[in-house]
Amino acid sequence: NTFTLNVTSSGTFAAGNIFYALLSDSMGSFTNADTIGSLTATSAGAISCSLMNILAGSHYRIKVISTSPVVVGADNGAGGGFETIVR
Repeated sequence: NTFTLNVTSSGTFAAGNIFYALLSDSMGSFTNADTIGSLTATSAGAISCSLMNILAGSHYRIKVISTSPVVVGADNGAGGGFETIVR
């Protein structure tokens, strides 16, 4: 179960920067977020994401962070639902 997450950004990112797509838990918390995709780039673009072993739920959220500089983006602002996915 894969999908492409199209990401926009502003500002300057250093060589070697990595954008990570993070998935919250089924209640929308990022405390123990799963990394579902990454992109090494100096500007945002398309992140190829993969979902595995996801429990059914309706409050999942996705957000993107970068490493250089460290920037934590806002989450997608709404809970999304998944049926159980096991790989």
